[in-house]
Amino acid sequence: MKKLPAKIIVVEDDAFTRLLIVKLLEGAHYRVLEAEDGGTAVRLVKEQRPDLALMDVTLPKMGGLAALESIRQQGFDRPVLILSGHGEVDHRLRGLRLGADDYMVKPFDGRELLARVAALLRRSPSTVQKPRILRRHDVVIDLAARRAERAGSTLSLTATEYAILDALVENAGRPLSRERLLELVWGYTANSTTRTVETHIWRLRKKIGDRADESAWIQNLQGSGYVLSTGIEEGVAAMPESSQTPAVTRET
Repeated sequence: MKKLPAKIIVVEDDAFTRLLIVKLLEGAHYRVLEAEDGGTAVRLVKEQRPDLALMDVTLPKMGGLAALESIRQQGFDRPVLILSGHGEVDHRLRGLRLGADDYMVKPFDGRELLARVAALLRRSPSTVQKPRILRRHDVVIDLAARRAERAGSTLSLTATEYAILDALVENAGRPLSRERLLELVWGYTANSTTRTVETHIWRLRKKIGDRADESAWIQNLQGSGYVLSTGIEEGVAAMPESSQTPAVTRET
């Protein structure tokens, strides 16, 4: 059976801007949902489970960042791209820490938006060629099945966090610079002042109980970049029987 195009929700209160984005996405053959306020966006995300959300920050009824926090709390683990007229670093960091996968400042080029959307959608479990399991202390991460546990409890890792781990595993033993991670995970080379990589790795480390020292899973080698320091097992996944629900799922 032919796979349907990705479904994207556009959350934008300005009707003209929303129309432009919708037409751009439809022209690239995506299925598109629309919401003009944060409350409607939260409801549609829960009901429709889109593959990606494009979300403005300044929205009526419920702001974009509040809506982002809400959908993450309700278990939406697919990519979220924030669109905002606010370009300040602190504002971007807040969005990333609340669970955004990428951040674009208005006005933006339509070609760049489509490139970033495509890069975010490429973060699919189907891109993993064979089972790989990371184990350390009480944490087990199955990269193929997109499942993770810490002390027997499920960890909800986002698609971006799995993509970071994928990149580090594929380059085991070789440090990846911030610029190279931006290229591999986000699909573009951003301005050198961006904190996107640092913020996502900080959030990932927090979830897996990693420490930013010489015993860390993800080590930051000054002047070289990030490298994964843990055992990688190839073969059939062997997660505990209690693990029934993948941390990241995709609509088929």
